[in-house]
Amino acid sequence: YSFSDVSGLGFNQGQGPIFLRYLNCSGQEKSLTDCCQNYSTTDLFIACSHHFNDAAVICEPRCNNGTIRLKGGNYTYGRVEICINEIWTTICSDHWNYKDASVVCNQLGYSPYGAIPASGYYTETIWPIGIVNPNCTGDEVSIFNCSHNQTGSCSPSHDASLICQNVTLEPASCVSGDVRLVGGSAENEGRLEVCINQLWGTVCSQQWDIKDTRVACKQLGYQEFAGKQFSSSEYGQGTGPVFLGYMSCTGSENSLLECDRNPFVVANSQCSNHYYDIGLKCEPLCEDGSIRLQEGTSSTGRVELCINGTWGTVCSDFWDNNDASVICSQLGYSPCGQCDIRS
Repeated sequence: YSFSDVSGLGFNQGQGPIFLRYLNCSGQEKSLTDCCQNYSTTDLFIACSHHFNDAAVICEPRCNNGTIRLKGGNYTYGRVEICINEIWTTICSDHWNYKDASVVCNQLGYSPYGAIPASGYYTETIWPIGIVNPNCTGDEVSIFNCSHNQTGSCSPSHDASLICQNVTLEPASCVSGDVRLVGGSAENEGRLEVCINQLWGTVCSQQWDIKDTRVACKQLGYQEFAGKQFSSSEYGQGTGPVFLGYMSCTGSENSLLECDRNPFVVANSQCSNHYYDIGLKCEPLCEDGSIRLQEGTSSTGRVELCINGTWGTVCSDFWDNNDASVICSQLGYSPCGQCDIRS
C-alpha cells in the first residue's frame, strides 16, 4: 500500500466533516476506531478546517504465499519482495551475497548466472522484513529453501535488491570477483572483464580513473602504479553483460568488487552497451633491487628502482657523481658516470 495526502496520490479533496486527526495505530488494529487518537475537537477544527490534507491510501491486494517480485526498478532489476502470510515483505540485505542473488534470479525465471546483489537502493520503508540472514548455497530453486531467519536485527533501510540477466549464456568456470584481460597482443593487456556468478562481463569506462586502474592491475598480479587505460576501440567490444561502471576505488582495495559502485547506474546509462568497455595495459612485476634508465638512451635517462615489484624513482636531494657511479656500475657501464639533476 501507499499513503499520502490527497494531492500526493492524485485524488481530489473530500467534502463534509473531518472526523479524525493524529491517529496513532500500531498496525494490528482491525478498525480505525480501535486506534489511539490524540486531539481535541477544537484542535481538529483549527488545524484541519479544510480538506487540503485529507488522508489517502492505495491498498495492495493480498499476495499468494511464496511468490516473489522485483519492485522499484524494471522487470530485471529492483528491490526483492517476497510474499509471507499474504503480505509483501522485503529481504534484509545484511549478508546478502552472490549466491542468494543467483537463487532469486533463477526463481524469477532469469539466468542464475551474472546475478548482481546490491543493497541500499529502491528501499521501501513501509514493508516489513520477511527474511533475515539468507544463506543460500546457490543450488536451491527458491529463496525459501535457503537457510534463513524471519526475525532479527537489520541495518536501517537495507532492503535487498539485485540485477538479473535476461540472457541465455553458458556458465564459465570462474568465481565472482575474478578479473582477466581479453583481446590484447600480450597477457598483460586487453579488455578488462570481471566474473559475476559464473559469467564474464565487461567494465564501463565512465568515470574510470587511475585509482581504479591501480586496483585492477594489482588484482591481476601486475604493478600497481604503472597501468594505462584504453577505450574499447583498442581491444574490441565485449559480448556479455556490462557488470561494473562508475567505479569509485580509493586505490587501497585488493579487488574491484571491494570498490564503491552503483550497479543500477550502469543499467540505466550509456554503460548499458559495450561502446565504453574499458581496456588496460598493466606492467609486469619487476625484480626487487633492479635498476633501469627511462626516457633516454640505453645509457642515459631517469633512474628507476624496483621495490616490492614496482618501479619507482629516486629523489635527487644530495644526488652526486658517487651515486651515479654506483648506478652505472650496477647497470654494467663504466663507473665514471656523470650525475645529472633535472626537475
